[in-house]
Amino acid sequence: MTTHVPPRFLLATAVALLLLPALSCRLHAQFSSDSLDIERAIAAERSDLSYAGRARMLLLRRLRTDDVGEARRLLGFMDRYRPAGWLTATERLAAETLIGDSLLIRDTARMEGLLAAARVTERQHLSYHDDLQASLRDLLRGRADAVTARFLAWEPTVGERWFINLLINHLHVRGLRGQEELNSRVDEFARRFPDAPLLPIARQYIRKDYAEVDFGAAFSAGYSLGTFDGSLGEYFDSYHGPVLAGELYLYRITIAGSLNFGVADAVRDFEAGGERWENGESPFLNAALCAGYEFRFGRLAITPLAGLAMQSARGSDSAGIDEPDLPRTRDRVGLEVGALVGYRILPSDRGTHIDLRVRVGRTWTGLSTYAPEFSGALWYLQFAFALVQRPYDAR
Repeated sequence: MTTHVPPRFLLATAVALLLLPALSCRLHAQFSSDSLDIERAIAAERSDLSYAGRARMLLLRRLRTDDVGEARRLLGFMDRYRPAGWLTATERLAAETLIGDSLLIRDTARMEGLLAAARVTERQHLSYHDDLQASLRDLLRGRADAVTARFLAWEPTVGERWFINLLINHLHVRGLRGQEELNSRVDEFARRFPDAPLLPIARQYIRKDYAEVDFGAAFSAGYSLGTFDGSLGEYFDSYHGPVLAGELYLYRITIAGSLNFGVADAVRDFEAGGERWENGESPFLNAALCAGYEFRFGRLAITPLAGLAMQSARGSDSAGIDEPDLPRTRDRVGLEVGALVGYRILPSDRGTHIDLRVRVGRTWTGLSTYAPEFSGALWYLQFAFALVQRPYDAR
């Protein structure tokens, strides 16, 4: 059986074969011309830089002038001739985001690969010392609206729009409070688009949990209010006064010391320990050294505490009694249990945080060895502000 080939088909094939070499030469010439233009542009950069260093500067220059077409061509050229070692993964991702091609978002496997590599090499700056990574981050911060508009020009889906916004912020946001806001937006993305193909990538690489470093210290100043139980409560109506405290952090263990310069309000005159105590405000020192384990929930921390305490009281001088003649219990040692609640109102990544503190506790010591009338314990509530030196790190 013979197959008949139409003469028209044979003629078209012959013409194509004749034109193919010419077409190939023309494409090669065009490609060579484009490559030559890029080579010349790279060579025109600073002469003291290496070839890759010049290409980095040219890329930054083109992105700063919003010449995204030429920036795209430069990336393609360097991928062909210098595919590795001229950009970190973070720099590459930032540059492609500034260019705003749709393929960056819609090729989810490549996007995940870029984000994964950027996480590993986030602090890598190669050896060029040109601050390209910081410059690209600043460009994204300053031109976030324009970059977003560039992506929106190719009509992404609503879910893709959310991810674009997350990606742009991820690349330029720095600091705990900025990351907290970004984490909240990722959580909102999950609630609105639970089936979005880009959601797992956002959760894995854009959302970052932060935790405090293992070692730190704090100092706080505040005020304490309290009341007494037992027979102490029959003689002293209330307790109040300023308090100074310090803390050391070792992993989740907290060692807390406090010194409360308070006064106990005696409601009437009374006899105790063979001495006469006048009514009025009796100086009452309450100190403690405790340890506990911290349970942290974001900015909120709750630390149950237990440890040693010391109390000392002396009589009121409201009756004009000379200091040496005032009754006093001397220092008495005992125990304290309580809890420390802290909320970080001004967090800082590396510097000093400011916390609002509330501490509750019960202190009972050997005051009863001075006199049975001093049997009982102090219940107190403290309010304070704390300066905390314990930086945050991403986990």
